[in-house]
Amino acid sequence: MEFDKWQQEIIEHKGSLTLLSGRQVGKSTTVGKRISDQMQEYPGTKSLTIAPAQRQSSELYIKTMFWLMKKHNELIQLHARLGKTTIYVTHDQIEAMTMAQKVVLMQNGHIEQVATPRKIYERPANVFVGRFIGSPKMNFVSARIEKLNDVHAVYVGDTATPLPKGWKLPEKVLSVILGFRPQETRLQNDEPSDLHVLKIPMIVRSLQPLGHDVLINLGSKDNTWTSVAQTSWKKNSVSVGSEVLVHINFSELHFFDAQSKKRINF
Repeated sequence: MEFDKWQQEIIEHKGSLTLLSGRQVGKSTTVGKRISDQMQEYPGTKSLTIAPAQRQSSELYIKTMFWLMKKHNELIQLHARLGKTTIYVTHDQIEAMTMAQKVVLMQNGHIEQVATPRKIYERPANVFVGRFIGSPKMNFVSARIEKLNDVHAVYVGDTATPLPKGWKLPEKVLSVILGFRPQETRLQNDEPSDLHVLKIPMIVRSLQPLGHDVLINLGSKDNTWTSVAQTSWKKNSVSVGSEVLVHINFSELHFFDAQSKKRINF
């Protein structure tokens, strides 16, 4: 447990702080109870803390959560007016990302990452953070990095793509997990933002209209993995069953070690 390690930072932090759990904060009773016992106060006093020690479906808890869902904007304004440190415990990533200046993301009582909402989205510390933050969820695919004829390339199956020059790359084969978000996944008709693009042949499995946008569910030709792309209806020109070449800019790829699941920074 790392509660004591960052407790003082919480107390001294001038902005809002959201303690976010990916899996049942309420069952992490040590953290939940210590926060609740030490800092539970009401709006308008020194600190606003909502930290139930147990996640039970009590009538009071349900009413409180229902009220909070409707009062996000009021809470944000209240915090700005009070200028006091606020700890807000939630299982909802939307609450954390929209209300916090700093997010503490936890899993089974262990702190996975402490960062601003923007950084935790753009540079997730590990696969769990990348998968938990963002909607639709981040895509993941197993890959390897090899050096062939003095050129480093990333292999997704049998498809090899040279890596950008200047990266600090290993001499040996490196097994990695590639992460990329649906919003950054482009199809063959889209214009990539730079020349360094990972290209993967895939098949359109289904389309899910969302109004302005559409989710394109993709599958590899050998059915070993799937992916999701999100684009606008105006840009969509594919149909179910069609073969497409998926483009992901290297600047938008996330590399994670296949064993530790931690982020790799080249």
